[in-house]
Amino acid sequence: MPKAKAYSYIRFSSLEQKNGDSERRQKELAERYAKEHDLILDDSRRMTDEGLSAYHGIHRLKGALGNFLKQVENGDIERGSYLLVENLDRLSRADVLEALEQFNSIIKAGITIVTLQDNMVYSKESISANFTQLLISVSIMARAHEESETKARRVREAWKNKRERAVTENHKLTARCPAWLELSADRKEYVPIKERVEAIRKIFKMKADGIGNGTITRLMNQQKNGWKPSNPKKSVPGWQESYVVKLLHNNRALIGEYQPKKTIKEGGKNKSVPAGEPIQNYYPAVIDKELFNRVQRIIQENLKRGNCNGGGRVSKANNLFPHIAKCYLCGEPLQLIDKGQPPKGNRYYICNRARRGLGCKKTLTRYDILEPLLIRLCVSLDVKEILPGFEESQSELSNLRGRIQAIEGEKEQLNKQISNLTDAIAETEVKEIIKRYNKRVEEANEKLLALDSNLENLIQEKERLENLHLDTEKQIQSIQELFSVMQTLEGDERLVLRLRLRQEIKRLVKEIRIEPGTYNGIMEFNSGFKHAWEVDSENRLHRIFYTWKKDRNGEKAKKTFYIKKGATIESLSAFPEGIDILALAGVS
Repeated sequence: MPKAKAYSYIRFSSLEQKNGDSERRQKELAERYAKEHDLILDDSRRMTDEGLSAYHGIHRLKGALGNFLKQVENGDIERGSYLLVENLDRLSRADVLEALEQFNSIIKAGITIVTLQDNMVYSKESISANFTQLLISVSIMARAHEESETKARRVREAWKNKRERAVTENHKLTARCPAWLELSADRKEYVPIKERVEAIRKIFKMKADGIGNGTITRLMNQQKNGWKPSNPKKSVPGWQESYVVKLLHNNRALIGEYQPKKTIKEGGKNKSVPAGEPIQNYYPAVIDKELFNRVQRIIQENLKRGNCNGGGRVSKANNLFPHIAKCYLCGEPLQLIDKGQPPKGNRYYICNRARRGLGCKKTLTRYDILEPLLIRLCVSLDVKEILPGFEESQSELSNLRGRIQAIEGEKEQLNKQISNLTDAIAETEVKEIIKRYNKRVEEANEKLLALDSNLENLIQEKERLENLHLDTEKQIQSIQELFSVMQTLEGDERLVLRLRLRQEIKRLVKEIRIEPGTYNGIMEFNSGFKHAWEVDSENRLHRIFYTWKKDRNGEKAKKTFYIKKGATIESLSAFPEGIDILALAGVS
C-alpha cells in the first residue's frame, strides 16, 4: 500500500517571530511526526505564511494556506493526505463559525488534520466515531478567536489613547514617519532631513512651473547632487515617477497633517480607513501651503483634461499656448503641426475642426511669427488696463475693511457677554437662572460661530483684492523676463524655462482666438479684460481695444463690451502700433 502524503503548514503573524524559534519549532514537529507515522512529507509544497494574520484571514486571501485550500477544492490534493499544523490556531483565529466552516471543508475533502503540539488527529472517521473531538476543536477555535479579539481590542484602545494624546499633548504616535523626517533623540518631535526636504521642494517648484511628472523624474535623476530615494527592489537609488506622483498628489503630510487610520473588514477583505479627523501640525510643514494648493489646482486642471495622473504631457513645450489658443471662427483648439525644418518646412497652427475635415477654414498660421507677437501683446499692457475697475476695487477694499472692523467689534462684545454670563452662573444656585443664562451663552456662541464664518470670507475677499494688482504685475514681469532669457538657453534648461513660461501665460491669459491663416486675434485675460489686434497686408500691427461696459446698476458686465478704436496707447510705448511683426519674430 503506497504511503500517504503529508503537507506541513507553518504560520507566524509577525515577522519578528521568524527571527525567533517559531519557524524552526513548527518545522521540526512536522518532520518528526511524518517520520514516526511513515508519511511522505511533500517538500515541494511545504507551506509557510510569514507575517500573515489568521485573525484577519489574510493568509486565506493571499497566503500559502489559501493556495492549499484551492488545491483541496480542485482535487489537486489527494484524499487521505495529511495537513500538519502546530495548533488549530495556526489555521484560523477568525470568528468561531468562520473557523469551523474552514475546518469542516478540509475534513470533508478527505484531508486529515493533525495538531502536532497535542498529537490530536482530526478526520472524517475519527469525528464520526467520537463527536467530542468536534467539541474540542470548536472550543480551541473559540479560545483562539477570543485571545486575538482581546489583543486587538487592547491595541485599538492603546492607539485611540495615542491619537487623543497626539491631539491634546502633541504626542508622537510612533517612530515611523515620512521619508523626509526623522524622530528626534528625545522622541518628542519629528525633525526635517534638510537634503530630502530640498529635493521635495524642488519637485513642487517644477510642478508649479508646469513641468510634467515624467520630466520632473528625469531632471531629478540627472542632478549630480541631492537626495535620490533608495528602493529595495532597485540596485541604484533614484527617483521613480510613481513616487513623484505620490508626493505631489495631495500628500498633506508635507503641510503638517497626519491622518490616523484603522483597519476594517469590507467584503471579506481588510481595508484601511480614516480614524477620526486629521491631526493638524503633527508633522513639521516642509512645503508652503500656498505652493501646495497651487500644485493641487494644476493637478486637478490636468485631470480634467484627461491626464490620468494629473501630470501633464511630457513634451518639448513647442507650443506655449495649449488649451488657450483657439480658432476665431469656430472656437475649436488650434493644433500645432510640424512640417519640418525651415526654410522648406515650419511649425503652423491649424484649426482642429478643419484638420479633422469637419468644416471651418483649413488655412495655416506660422507659429514662429505668432509666438513672439502674442508674448509681446501679453507683456506690453499696463496692469490697470488688464484689471477692470481699479478705482472701484479700492472702494470695495475700503468697504470690506470697514465691515471686518465692525464684525471684530461685535465679536468683542459677545465675548464680554459670555464672560459676564459665565461669572453670573458661577455665583448663583438658582436652577432657573442657571438654565436661562446657559441658554444665552449658547445663543452667544452660535452668533460667534456665524460671525467667524462671515469674517473668514470677508478677509479672504480682502486679501484677494489686495493681491490681485500685485500678482498680475508679477505675472507680466515674469513672462517678460522668461521670454528674454529663453533665447539664450538650450537643451533641458530651455525646456524647463519654456514650461515655466507656458504656466505663467496660463495664469494670466484665459483664451486667445486667432483667425485662421492670419495673425489677427482677440486675447482674453483671466480678469475678464479683452483686447484685439489686426495685422494688415504689410504685416503691420494695429490695435483695437475692448473696454469694460457698465450695466444699468453701474456694475461691471463681464460679457458685454464695446469696441473703442484708437484708445490711449501711452502705456504701450514699448510696443507701438505699426510695428513690423516679421521683424519682431526675426523673420526676413
